[in-house]
Amino acid sequence: MNLTVLGKPTLTQLKWATLTLAIFFAVASIAQYWFVRWQTRAMIVENLRLDAVDINKRINYTTAPDVVGYNKAAVDANAFQIINQDGTVIDTQGGSNAYAPDFLPHVKMPWLENFNEKPIPIPYVSPLGEHWLLLTIPITGGYGVLGVSEFDSKPDAASALMKNGKEFPPGIADLSRYDPSAIDNEIQHAIVSDGGRLLRSSGRIPFQVDPMIVGRQSTESGDKYADDGNPYYVLYTSVTDTKGKPVGTIIGYQNTSQAQATLRNMLLFSLLMGTVSFSVFLVLLITSLLKHETEKQKIRAAFQNYFSPQILEAILREPSRLESQRREVTIMFSDIRSFTSLSEKVPPRQLTKMLQEYFDEMTEEVMATEGVVDKFIGDAIMAFWGAPIDQPDHADRAVIAAKGMVKRLEKLKTKWASEGLPILDIGIAINLGVVTVGNVGSKRRFDYTLIGDAVNVASRLEGLNKQFNSHIIISESTKRHLSINVETHALGEVHLRGRDEPVTIFEVKTN
Repeated sequence: MNLTVLGKPTLTQLKWATLTLAIFFAVASIAQYWFVRWQTRAMIVENLRLDAVDINKRINYTTAPDVVGYNKAAVDANAFQIINQDGTVIDTQGGSNAYAPDFLPHVKMPWLENFNEKPIPIPYVSPLGEHWLLLTIPITGGYGVLGVSEFDSKPDAASALMKNGKEFPPGIADLSRYDPSAIDNEIQHAIVSDGGRLLRSSGRIPFQVDPMIVGRQSTESGDKYADDGNPYYVLYTSVTDTKGKPVGTIIGYQNTSQAQATLRNMLLFSLLMGTVSFSVFLVLLITSLLKHETEKQKIRAAFQNYFSPQILEAILREPSRLESQRREVTIMFSDIRSFTSLSEKVPPRQLTKMLQEYFDEMTEEVMATEGVVDKFIGDAIMAFWGAPIDQPDHADRAVIAAKGMVKRLEKLKTKWASEGLPILDIGIAINLGVVTVGNVGSKRRFDYTLIGDAVNVASRLEGLNKQFNSHIIISESTKRHLSINVETHALGEVHLRGRDEPVTIFEVKTN
């Protein structure tokens, strides 16, 4: 019985492997996305926090901000707004042509109380005691503001403000054509809407904001979206005095559009690579599955006459069952009596037909009890129970099969007699013992079979049926393991060729 051991996964295993891989790629991609997103967020927060620490040092707040020292210091930070506890804007930085998001507090211009129809530079002293010269120019939908503080080295500041004020666009709708780089570097400037929204900011202008609104917003650090749809991360940090008391607020913010786009692209790339890898794996699995199923079909077709369907399926599910091992089994040998003389009397074609019918019936009986037809040796049949699957009642199964074989033969005898064919008879022997079971043979051909003294005993016991004029002989080890009621007759001890110890045998009654 030649059998190749299958070591490949089953269909169910392949399905689970494919599903597991798909889940793995999806989870890995999402986990990678959230991990990188978390790291990116942590880096942004840390940068804004460090900026706030540096700004706090530069402000050097005692009883008030050190405006002189702050103006001399170069603050290298991301976009931010510094607001004193009374609502005075100490500084706003967003870079050249920086877009000020709508989540920043709306500003007020207290110096406009002295505003007249003709824009002229107005002197103004901020609540922080800083002297300014400010020029406010009305534009459609808002105002353009320019300023020079007492710390800006700008001779003839009034003329410079008037000259640079001509660079403002005619209205808010024209901001896209606004070029802030045309304004002198030493002049602070901003554009504010009618409602007080800071639209553009470059440098320091002493605006006022509502400190109550700032206080409420200071608990809302996190992601925000500006009205143009751009995402920002906003961090509210306290300005503290030398004693650590909060005396103001730093609003640091960073546009995260590029970071989010990078994360989205990374996620898409991971999903794409995962999909490609999964597709390749799936193709390999399907190819392997088709090949595997083809091999299984071939094996099923080749060995369905040797193994019962239950045993064959168990082997296909768990190929390791075919590995060599020591097991207790029950072995049967069945032989046709006087077959040589019979073969001389019956024409070859009729003899072959009789043997075919005989083997079919006997095999069916063995498989009905889930036994294994090991081999056909001429007119003899070797079968066993207890391997490759566990069968605690293997002795019972063997005896039941033997009695069934005798009954089937009686029906065949009636049929053959009606056809004018000679009558044949059989002898069966059953022995239980421990053997080595597994694949035995050469590289080119090997059989799943039994090796051991118990096999030899069963073979030699079969030949004693003619001597005792019996049909079924069983050994004492077989009888001892029977759990069913079987009528037996003791035949005594017999000495078998090649064995020193005698074997006690029994005849099984068939009627």
